[in-house]
Amino acid sequence: MLQLCGLFSTDFFSAASASNEVPTYKTDYMTKDFSMPHCTIEYSRNIEKQLSPETLLTAVHEGAVNSGLFDPAVIKIRCAPYDNISVGGNEQGSFLHVMARILSGRTAEQKTTLSHEIYKQLQQLELTVDALTVEICDIDRVSHQPCPD
Repeated sequence: MLQLCGLFSTDFFSAASASNEVPTYKTDYMTKDFSMPHCTIEYSRNIEKQLSPETLLTAVHEGAVNSGLFDPAVIKIRCAPYDNISVGGNEQGSFLHVMARILSGRTAEQKTTLSHEIYKQLQQLELTVDALTVEICDIDRVSHQPCPD
């Protein structure tokens, strides 16, 4: 069973990119989105019999790059394997879930593109898993506290 998920909101990014301005992190953080995403790859450890965590990191990175929404140098990805899982009541089951957290303001189309590009890269791995999902979540722009320059 394969699932594809995404969450949506209004667009601040297209206005910023349409202006062709070079953003400065401190002054434009609240209105422009030129950083991120934070991607977490959660999976049942039993899929490591099929591929390495590094292969997953590469696939998700390629998907985020292929979306055309991010500078490759700012994409952050981490793997979180789980030993104790249940998929549909089956403790021997397998799953892979990618959550990409991005600053709020992307359009539904941009989020869909991101989720589809990540999903496409994961499909190319030809994994045998019970559940494969991709989720795009907003990080609240007002409360998010980045590291200062």
